[in-house]
Amino acid sequence: MNKSIFEYKKYKKYLKNALGAGRRTGLKMALAKHIRCQTTYISQVLNKSAHFNLEQAYLVCEFLQLSDLETEYFLLLIQKERASHKQLIDYLNKKIELILNQHLDIKKRVISTRELSEEDKTVYYSHWLYLAVHIAVGIQDYNTKAKLTAYLSVDTAKLNQVLDFLLKVGLIEQVKGEYRMGPCHMHLESSSHLIQHHHLNWRLKALTAVEKKQNSNMHYSMVCSLAKKDVGKIKDQFIKIIKENNMIIGESKEEVLFCNVIDFFEV
Repeated sequence: MNKSIFEYKKYKKYLKNALGAGRRTGLKMALAKHIRCQTTYISQVLNKSAHFNLEQAYLVCEFLQLSDLETEYFLLLIQKERASHKQLIDYLNKKIELILNQHLDIKKRVISTRELSEEDKTVYYSHWLYLAVHIAVGIQDYNTKAKLTAYLSVDTAKLNQVLDFLLKVGLIEQVKGEYRMGPCHMHLESSSHLIQHHHLNWRLKALTAVEKKQNSNMHYSMVCSLAKKDVGKIKDQFIKIIKENNMIIGESKEEVLFCNVIDFFEV
């Protein structure tokens, strides 16, 4: 498992770990193709005195799907390695320390915060992806950036934005390159103004699921007329089913990500 980039002071050591040094992973060849150079040049950078230029370094960050803060840190490490002027090296060291302190501040804030603020909840319920990623990291097969990108079919830049937010507020944690559930809680009162956003997010997602026509999915729509006295009975049935399903889900192993949307309303 890859360590966090913030555990490294030398970018080459981080890259060797990220590319699986000593193992034939094929990542070195894929990286060379991404930054448009020969694999021999990658080897020279990793094992000799050669360095990436800043454009290549940025493409490396893109290839490794680093967040904005991770990218800034990686670029500073490279600039420091390329620098020879003492005052410039001292300046870069200060910038590096600032980034590390910012990273540590986020971790401290995560530990001390157990419930999200209203402002953070507004961000969380602004798009379905925040909740999807939050829950998906609990599935072992989807707890890295690369796996989440493929599984959820999302843009890397958007995923990085979501991961950065979830890490910042403590809903998820990152340990040795893998994500997992964090210490913070997410609870939305039924009276909250955000509940409408939550329902809309997942009903819009349900529409896209209908178009996929997957055999594992189930979609049912019916319009009917019935006696007023029976409306309450059907609502009670739905509530019973929801409770029974929650008991099953609570004891179920995390393997796949599903959405359950139930609507029963007067037209």
